Amino acid sequence: IKGYPLGSKLINEATGKTAFLIHNHVRLVLQYNDDESQPGYVRIVGFKVKPVSIAHDEKEIEKTCGTTPVKNMEETLLPIKMDKDNKGKSLSVTFSYEVEWQKVELSWTDRWDIFLLSNPDDSTAHHMSILNSFMIVIFLASCIAIILIKALRKDLALYNDLGVDMGEEEDESGWKMIHGDVFRPPTNYPMALGVLVGSGSQIATALIGTLLLSQTRWINPAMKGQALTNMVMLYVFSGTVSGYISARIFKFCGGKNWKLNTMVTAVAFPGVLISMFIILNVFLAFYGSSKSVSFFTIVAAFLLWACLASPLVLIGSFLGFKREIISVPTRTNQIARVVPAQHSVMGSKYSSVLVGALPFSCAVIEIYFLMCSIWMNQYYYLMGYLLAIAILIGVCSMLSAIIMNYLRLTGEDHRWWWKSFADSASCGLWLFVYSIWYLICRLELVGVLPYIVYLTYMAMISVTLGLYTGAISFMGTFYFNRIIYNAVKLD
Repeated sequence: IKGYPLGSKLINEATGKTAFLIHNHVRLVLQYNDDESQPGYVRIVGFKVKPVSIAHDEKEIEKTCGTTPVKNMEETLLPIKMDKDNKGKSLSVTFSYEVEWQKVELSWTDRWDIFLLSNPDDSTAHHMSILNSFMIVIFLASCIAIILIKALRKDLALYNDLGVDMGEEEDESGWKMIHGDVFRPPTNYPMALGVLVGSGSQIATALIGTLLLSQTRWINPAMKGQALTNMVMLYVFSGTVSGYISARIFKFCGGKNWKLNTMVTAVAFPGVLISMFIILNVFLAFYGSSKSVSFFTIVAAFLLWACLASPLVLIGSFLGFKREIISVPTRTNQIARVVPAQHSVMGSKYSSVLVGALPFSCAVIEIYFLMCSIWMNQYYYLMGYLLAIAILIGVCSMLSAIIMNYLRLTGEDHRWWWKSFADSASCGLWLFVYSIWYLICRLELVGVLPYIVYLTYMAMISVTLGLYTGAISFMGTFYFNRIIYNAVKLD
């Protein structure tokens, strides 16, 4: 129960009468123990709230609320009279409280156990979530293995004429025939592709690093303020990864303006999040909410980005442009090959949206627990489960994109660059759709402001998840294409 009940229902079994009572008194039990690190000091390790219903004597309040503890006694209860004689009459209620200090043997490190143990045992659900995700990954990995071991092996044997007479009349088609175009850089927004993949790589580095450190107690989830600060700093220091990956992709695509690419990489994702947060903060300040952030906090975040995050992105970008261009096993033709008509499903613009549902299904159970933790004040400190799900959803995203990429290459569609990113980036779209369902079916928000806060934060989280899965799927697909085309003998 969150909070304490404001009243109760009392049924007299002898007479069958029902009375509704008001809990107008609370007993606050503060549990403490001696602080061994600082003699003479104590640490509060727990608290309890016990509601009591009592009809105070307003003229002599000391009689009912004095030095003796207040108890629920039948003759002193405060009922709500609902008979006809009291219809329309007001009820005078005096609210009070008392404090009781209780020394316990509970240690400081175990102070959260009462909240964790009071929650339902969800270990079976977590285990089933991990098992479900693992089975999906095994299925996708088996598909990749079949493609590499059987399909590609047979195709390569035919194409390289390894003891097989193909025949002059045989019509050659498939992924082998587009070797001269498969590594042709995208003509549509190559800088944007590099920036998105670089930003997703930074998110992946910060996410996996945070969850690993939480397993070694470097980051303690119980200390939320400190944990959030460490997560932000880890993301900032991962800026070098973002600049490096973005520069490498942009250079491969023939980009020359490395300064502009560096600036966009440093500004794009943090700028979107900060802009959304500032707009939300304006609404919070307008409504006078205590959740609004001060102007100095926003200035501090800007200085952290300008003085630390951006220089680290610049360093990574500089290192990426200094490296040689990424080598590929085939040469690109001067004239692009015409893409034949595709299958109705593979050629559809919405096929990537359907692919994103698969990695999302890997984490949907764990996402439900996370949503309950964020929006329904429940506790979630199972960082080991979260680490496993983060890795599995990344692997599932990559394998799903690789399978879709192979099917497109088989149809002689060499325009895989943006599609491989969008295949798994659509997982963020599924998360946002799920958040809308959660809002309608699970939350009971009152007023316009809570809806704005909820949708804004879930949009931020959905964009972050989309970049994370999209970056992993793109890099996995790029590596897969290098492997299969490296095995083709070319004249």
